[in-house]
Amino acid sequence: MRTILFFACLLILAPVSAFSQMPPIHSFAEGRVINLVSISPNGKRLAFVRLTDGNPILIVNEIGGGMISAANLSDVKPTALRWAGNDFLLIRASKTERDHRLRAGLQRNEYIRTFSFDIKNKKLTQMLLRSSRKLSSVSFDLGTVIGVDHKEPAAFMTAFNKEYELNVYKVETKLGRGHIVRRGKGAPGVQRWILNSKNEPAVRVIHNQKHEEFRVQIREDKEWKDIYKTESELGPLVASGLNMDETALVVQYSNDARPFQTLYEMDLETGKVGKPFFKVDGYDVEGAIRDPYTNLVIGATWTADQDEYHWFDPQIDRIYKDLRASLVGYAVRLTSWSRDRKKFIIAIAKPGEPVQFAIHDAKARTIKLIAAARPALKSVQLGPVKSYSFKARDGLTIHSYLTTPPNTKAKNLPLVVLPHGGPEARDDANFDWISQMLASRGYAVLQPNFRGSDGYGWDFTAAGWGEWGKAMQDDVTDGVKDLIAKGVADPNRICIVGASYGGYAALAGGAFTPDLYKCVIAISAVSDLKQMYDWTRAAYGTDHWAVKYWDRSMTGEDDKNNAMRSASPIHFAGQFKAPVLLIHGEDDTVVRPVQSRRMKNALKRAGKDVRLIEQKNGDHWMSFQETRIDTAEEVLAFLETHLK
Repeated sequence: MRTILFFACLLILAPVSAFSQMPPIHSFAEGRVINLVSISPNGKRLAFVRLTDGNPILIVNEIGGGMISAANLSDVKPTALRWAGNDFLLIRASKTERDHRLRAGLQRNEYIRTFSFDIKNKKLTQMLLRSSRKLSSVSFDLGTVIGVDHKEPAAFMTAFNKEYELNVYKVETKLGRGHIVRRGKGAPGVQRWILNSKNEPAVRVIHNQKHEEFRVQIREDKEWKDIYKTESELGPLVASGLNMDETALVVQYSNDARPFQTLYEMDLETGKVGKPFFKVDGYDVEGAIRDPYTNLVIGATWTADQDEYHWFDPQIDRIYKDLRASLVGYAVRLTSWSRDRKKFIIAIAKPGEPVQFAIHDAKARTIKLIAAARPALKSVQLGPVKSYSFKARDGLTIHSYLTTPPNTKAKNLPLVVLPHGGPEARDDANFDWISQMLASRGYAVLQPNFRGSDGYGWDFTAAGWGEWGKAMQDDVTDGVKDLIAKGVADPNRICIVGASYGGYAALAGGAFTPDLYKCVIAISAVSDLKQMYDWTRAAYGTDHWAVKYWDRSMTGEDDKNNAMRSASPIHFAGQFKAPVLLIHGEDDTVVRPVQSRRMKNALKRAGKDVRLIEQKNGDHWMSFQETRIDTAEEVLAFLETHLK
């Protein structure tokens, strides 16, 4: 244990020197230079994605040696890496493409694919491509990996056939060709398959959205048998995987009777759900963690101020607790490990600071730092991030995060309010590049987790349903007024900035509290709720869960048309007083660019100060370095004009 403690002290006490000049914009906006770090099953190789001139490059190194293979991934957006044996990698990635066959007409969508990478031959192969004639031609997700055979090697993947039945395929990594190992035939609405430790399909979850029927089934005597059945509009639970002794299905859910997202065990024989398997006081459990070698649930994760973990597997639990005890003040995440559990890749970070990656040798009890996710910020003194709570006007406690400029007293500062997207998401104390960039320029940043955010229980999330532009927006307003009352924020220098739902909240702030803000910046923003709802219904059909989700979120129990119209900033353009900057990616597949175009036109007709920037190749998540840097430059210039 002494080696770990000694290394940790060196890491924690390493001095951080401030730049003699203001750090450049690209050091914040360029993204993670090193990401998706993963160790091979034999513990001898390391794979990761490195940004080079803004392009993602897959790198494979021998640990203790040099690079042995690489692949250019610039044509796609990689989101996950997984080993298949020691000689192949599985890469999950997406790409924005146009498809003329979809119900909503000529539109772009985000298509998700899995590729195998042959390390020796440096060859990329799309998985299931050779089987694509038998698969759904309009499936957005062509193959999700649910298990891996590390000996052959092969991947077990789910994909829809032409009848839109979700089958399980075993797909060889070398050629990407698959064959069916279990069919979804005869059960409309199969949405998930669960494998046991032998990579056999043991459970399937069915949600027939048209009939609002939800079932969990097990395989018995060559037939599928219901063990759980209920009526549900949006799905009452998430099936995560089998428990460690494979006697129960680990499920996650909450409702008005179960106030926080909690893990339960569903008996595989009876379907009965017992007492909570794992819960966290005051927070939702975000999900279960499965072992990449056994498929079984071995841990759980949630977010307090930073990411937290609990491990059911006693061996990993002991290793994790040793690391936490050594790395005091750091959030620690086990990102991957060798099959014998002797070597781990860990990601560590203090509040508000970028992640660093290290190799932990569990036998030798050593930690070796191998990479910083954002090396350009290693020597930059970042702004402190603090948990900040306040009371909303109706007495509800709103948890938020306040980032202030480094070495600056939190008094009479220009303030940027930065509501998150979702809206059923939340902010935390983990590194946020926009907040830190703004803090480096002298702005305080408030990130309010308004009602309707997730992570704080069923009642808190449900309190936001139907409250777009009303109580949800009041929470944002009340947070600003609280900072003004405490002398932190200068009331004459406040701007609201947001993306996605946060962009909607920015527009709502300009429309419904026009005297509070000196400027409004809305990125990929919803401006017309009814248009967003109607587009979703046209694209996916009335029975789709997304339509029901937006119905519940936007309108609650109120009259649909009136609720959507009264909450839509586009109908209140005449009330704006602050200048507005709209930024929207042309390839946004979540909130269509027409939302910003129509908002610009409405503001122009009302004689307001507005500018729209449409970013070529820009998507909803600012995935590309060029769009992040462009957005950062435009945001800072707009703030400089209106707040300084």
